[in-house]
Amino acid sequence: MRPRSEPKASEAGLRPGFARAGTTRPGVRLLDVPTGTPPGPNPEISRQSTNLHRLAARPGEQDGLTLRIALVLLGSALTLFGAEARAEISESKRLLIRELIQLSGGGQEAELVAQSFLAQIRHVYGSMVDEVVASESDLSAEEKQALREHLADFDLFAGAFSAGFAERIDLDAALEAVYVPLYDRYFAETELREIVAFYRTPAGLKMIAVLPSLMQDGLEATVTLVQPKVMALVGEILAARRTELLR
Repeated sequence: MRPRSEPKASEAGLRPGFARAGTTRPGVRLLDVPTGTPPGPNPEISRQSTNLHRLAARPGEQDGLTLRIALVLLGSALTLFGAEARAEISESKRLLIRELIQLSGGGQEAELVAQSFLAQIRHVYGSMVDEVVASESDLSAEEKQALREHLADFDLFAGAFSAGFAERIDLDAALEAVYVPLYDRYFAETELREIVAFYRTPAGLKMIAVLPSLMQDGLEATVTLVQPKVMALVGEILAARRTELLR
């Protein structure tokens, strides 16, 4: 494959004091990240986070499905981490929330989270490969086909993703960054003490263990119960719309 020259920062449209956090096709800028910016509220990050969500909500333009997913995730992460930095939480309350996260199995979710991401990526992986290949404008048709075949094996990708996720993603830190401000927002410290005390009991531990299965079983049973009425409603609405057009 022929080497390509990388554009200089000035040629890539970067503003002074900014570094590119990601790249995509010409005309679509993912994010200019202020270099040397400390954690905490930042008007530039907030502005670009809002822009990312707006861009992700516009289907049919040159930003593809995978780009929209990436932008939403990135924008949400920036918003959440900015909110966490603004929160002023007492150390005693923070410790309670950390214990609650651990009791509820937060520290054991890394593999589940990785598998959840993989399940979502699997549906769009072919499109992601197509975008990567299409971006290689300097390659010949034969080289593009070879690249597509090289990238096509999702199982190989999944293995590398799982290994990289475990190595590079500190899920405990991410869970704390997300849930500490949320628990702080919705619960007083006295309430958290009562919840933690219950979770330490045999009944509380059992609830933590069975609640995910209970919720899943309940959801499936609810869908089965209401599905006939839902489908009847769908049919009635479509029939009414048809009548409006043809009468």
